[in-house]
Amino acid sequence: MNLFKKVRKKIGDEKRYYQFLYNKTNLSLKDNLNKLGSYKQNSMLRILGNGKSLNDSLYGFANDADYMVVNKQVLSESFEAIKPKYYVLADPVFFSRHGRFDGIRFINQIIDRTKWDMHLFIPYCYVNKEIEELIQKESLIDFVFYNSFSYYGPEKKRNYCYDHNLAMPSVGNVIVAAIAIGLALKYKEIHLFGVDHDWTKSIYVDNKNQVCLEDNHFYKKQDKNGSIVVKNFDGEPYKLHEALKMYTRMFESYWELKEIADRYGIRIINNTQGSFIDAFERAEV
Repeated sequence: MNLFKKVRKKIGDEKRYYQFLYNKTNLSLKDNLNKLGSYKQNSMLRILGNGKSLNDSLYGFANDADYMVVNKQVLSESFEAIKPKYYVLADPVFFSRHGRFDGIRFINQIIDRTKWDMHLFIPYCYVNKEIEELIQKESLIDFVFYNSFSYYGPEKKRNYCYDHNLAMPSVGNVIVAAIAIGLALKYKEIHLFGVDHDWTKSIYVDNKNQVCLEDNHFYKKQDKNGSIVVKNFDGEPYKLHEALKMYTRMFESYWELKEIADRYGIRIINNTQGSFIDAFERAEV
């Protein structure tokens, strides 16, 4: 690459970087997760996914660990017993009333069932009038906004965004966001449970060429019929190659998280038997 091309590339990278900072991310949230982490008392974080294996996981209730849950964990009987310190939401479905699922009503369920101090993490990009009204509701929940967009520029700038809570690896799954938050909070060890991520065993194409998935969770009965994999609230179905690309990017995000963890000197340990996540060390059986 000649000098002219190098200069042009550098100028282009700088332009895209500042466009990201001022158009995508919320600069007022810079270091907000890092500051929150300074108040933690334990050095270990246990993240509980919603995979069906969580019913068989021996995650216990360790006094030296804080707990983080995700998505629909509030629907389980164990929610009050765990009394998680953190609750993470990432999917846009939780912040609207589109389709058959009422996300605003669901967050109200979390508020009503939480009788202890808890931090509820919400992507800033999904904050709307109804979410702001929920924040005003009297509760023991501290609503914490986070930047969930990804920055794909030069490594040095990308690391700066990760280190200062301005970006995350691509959040194709809530567990990506949960781990990124755990890293920002600077726990020394992050243990994962119920992160099966074995969808490629149960994805199929039906006789109408619709991509379907048997997506099972620990809090409900096993689904053997499967459902069509859709992209958005309008129910637009994925093509198979699109669905596989989505999964590929998500698993790539776990390797990015591992790189961040290695830079911070933080261990991420996967305690899920049969998990398809290949980026983190496995707990000894």
